[in-house]
Amino acid sequence: MTSPHRYISQQDIGALHAARREYEALGFTTIPLIPGTKVTKNKGWPSRESEDMWRDQSSDSNVGIRMGGDLHLAVIDCDEKSLPGTFEMVSLFLLGMGYKPGDYPLVQTASETGRHIYLRLDGSLEKQIYFLAEEFGAGELRVGPGAYVVATPSMVGGVKYTLLSGHFDTIPVVPVSILLPLIRTLDHTLAQPKWPITSADDPKIPRLAQELLAGNSFPRYRSRSEHEYALILCLINAGFTRDEILELLKTHPGPGKFQEMYQSEPDAAIVYFNRSYEQALQYSTANESPGRTVARLAIEGAGSLPWRGRTGSSDRAVFLAHASIAFDAGRITYAASSRELAERANMTHRTASRATNRLIKRGLLRRTHPSHGEKAAEYTLERKEQDYPLPHSRENIREWVNMHSLDAFHRLALGKASVEIYQALEERPLSATELAAKTGRSITTVRKHLKRMSEIMDFATGEPFALVVKIDGKWHRQDADLDVVATSYGTNGAGQRRRERHKQEREGRKQHFR
Repeated sequence: MTSPHRYISQQDIGALHAARREYEALGFTTIPLIPGTKVTKNKGWPSRESEDMWRDQSSDSNVGIRMGGDLHLAVIDCDEKSLPGTFEMVSLFLLGMGYKPGDYPLVQTASETGRHIYLRLDGSLEKQIYFLAEEFGAGELRVGPGAYVVATPSMVGGVKYTLLSGHFDTIPVVPVSILLPLIRTLDHTLAQPKWPITSADDPKIPRLAQELLAGNSFPRYRSRSEHEYALILCLINAGFTRDEILELLKTHPGPGKFQEMYQSEPDAAIVYFNRSYEQALQYSTANESPGRTVARLAIEGAGSLPWRGRTGSSDRAVFLAHASIAFDAGRITYAASSRELAERANMTHRTASRATNRLIKRGLLRRTHPSHGEKAAEYTLERKEQDYPLPHSRENIREWVNMHSLDAFHRLALGKASVEIYQALEERPLSATELAAKTGRSITTVRKHLKRMSEIMDFATGEPFALVVKIDGKWHRQDADLDVVATSYGTNGAGQRRRERHKQEREGRKQHFR
């Protein structure tokens, strides 16, 4: 009978035996595989002892490693053959979580393009294997004893599995919670991390940043400097400015290194912060996560395409609110309460809820988990290439989103349609007819809002001023102080009052569910 694999030398057989002994000494459970293949003949291999399975096996058997066990071993299998770029996406995701190349064992598979990333899990999952989320590529996360991988230096088709970097005796322990964005259609309630991920008092601050600001220790960071860097990066991604981040570090315990330096040497602490901030800003600019890319495209699409119908302005504002939350979270599946959406879209939470339901019916969103108790509902952005044009820049993302929350565009002031018209004039002057086509608003609505924006009275001085002016049949956008506009209409502070009211309502809900 012809051997299923190419000739294997005695040296290779010796290497297989040595590797098996080393794996078992490290606490791994090994499985004998048919020589030259990925297949095991052992029935009941998910629960049998290694020694029992290896009895009477061929000396040139390949070595498999079973997942789970006392080490809670897991492997991310990046299938580059099916979808090139998967490993790059996954490794960038891990880098953003604080795990650099070399921190974990990385194995090249027999396909020569595939990659296995070895991790240990802090927490548990219900299934044995989960497919990677589509935005990361093709492959799977193997986590339970019902799954295994081919180990180095096994050979399949004459090609060896090869350790490219890292060491099997120093596999990082990774909280299950941070791997959830990698996994497709996963019920997040199955994760059991060691620490609670609490809701943020300020919904604008991501949960990870809240935990780090509170001084909670995360084992995935090896030093206080790494803690601080991760915190700064997280806040940058959420849209916080340098000064805002510095103020948060001054007023919260945080990882502690900055505060310790600031107490004794304030100038040195500021230098340290500036250096960390610049490094994090450069990384954030150069390495956009797959989820953030999709959210950015959604924001660009919402700003570039017309939203027709009577509720078009509200639907657009709420969709931008959803996409901005996804952008801040860095993933297309995210939690969003109706009150947070209302604050970002500058409307009542009931109006925001109705708009969300319309967006779901339209197929732009999917509600993956309903709200429950204190927990907000979870949504997923539904990516549709025909709805999302190519982005023209990243710099104006914040403006597209934030203008809806400004008091000048409150419904009792200039209104939502004025936001659309004002933003549509950002790139070039347009006629009223062109604005109607671009925004989806009727020509009557466009003319009414253009008139409103061109005839504003400064309440303090009594002088008129304009956000838009008409020159040679085209409307031009003017830079102006939008706080003055809000004051003129009496809506200045409306957004802050809404946020305060929502904060009180959240506190009431917390007390109710305790």
